Amino acid sequence: MNKVICAGGVIVKTVDNTPKILLVYFRDDPYRGETTFPKGHLEEGESEEQAALREVVEETGLQNPQIVRKLGVITRLSKEDTGKKVLKEIHLFLMRTDDFIHGEAEERYGWFSYEEASEKLSFQQENDFFKKIWPEIVK
Repeated sequence: MNKVICAGGVIVKTVDNTPKILLVYFRDDPYRGETTFPKGHLEEGESEEQAALREVVEETGLQNPQIVRKLGVITRLSKEDTGKKVLKEIHLFLMRTDDFIHGEAEERYGWFSYEEASEKLSFQQENDFFKKIWPEIVK
């Protein structure tokens, strides 16, 4: 089985005293579609950090994200657009931005509370990772 390397970001903002996390969702419905962290494959010659920043901007339109630190790596099985099964290694970085301005986005995105995100994240490995890191990223 082939392995693919992906990178993405974890971004939190506070809305009405409630921390919310930025997630992307597919199939036009955040309740029935696939919901995940903004992330994607590394391009030729790109570092994990560069890919993570590029993917967050492309998928969510979030302007000027900056990496704070690496949070960890999730490994899970996945199916590529071609239908081929791969082992996906996802490097996730805590990011911040000063203004939370969104430009044009490739994907649908939303800001979700802890409870909403833990119900919506589509992949068990990502949900387990999210629950583990949440206390440290909202302090």
